[in-house]
Amino acid sequence: MGKRKTVPFKLTQRNYFSKDRPHISYSMIKDFLSSPALYKKRYVLREPRPPMTDSMKFGSLVDAMLTNPKEAVKYRAGKKERGSSPEEDRYRVSEDAYAEAELLAKFVRSQPFWNSGKKDYQVVVEGELVGARVCGMIDAVFCTNEEPVLLDLKCTNSRAMSSANSWKWQVLDFGYHLQAAMYCELWRQRTGILPRFVHVTACMDGNGMPR
Repeated sequence: MGKRKTVPFKLTQRNYFSKDRPHISYSMIKDFLSSPALYKKRYVLREPRPPMTDSMKFGSLVDAMLTNPKEAVKYRAGKKERGSSPEEDRYRVSEDAYAEAELLAKFVRSQPFWNSGKKDYQVVVEGELVGARVCGMIDAVFCTNEEPVLLDLKCTNSRAMSSANSWKWQVLDFGYHLQAAMYCELWRQRTGILPRFVHVTACMDGNGMPR
């Protein structure tokens, strides 16, 4: 018998989170830099992950509402649905949190920058960095006057947005600048053009209003 032909893995939106994906993402790199032991548990041994925090669910929900509305449905709360899987249940948020997320997403959509130029959502990019296959999913890519602008949405808290200095430390703590650099380089490898990168930050303030 001849050798079985290996089919190259073609990265798409649909299989981006596949366990068979040979690429490493920014979050994987971040976990490794934080703790090689954590990386091994999550990506080598594939041990069950702890439940998502409420803030993680909220941020992911707002992101989905803006970039992939159909995906936002799985966050809808209410009572636990009969026959739903643990994977589905782990995303659900309260009705109040869902309403807040809708308010924040509506606020972002109302901003002039969100309605300027042609844009694509959840754009998958891949390439190579220091000999490793890497990938990323960009929240949105805007083309204004033929200049590409990569947008990444960050839902945070009012304290982080209280001043430019506070946001700077948030960026450094979570490594947002490294993610931005990686996405820009992957875009350059894909198109030959080095793009602009913009973080879109949003939060609910102490009075329950979006900003």
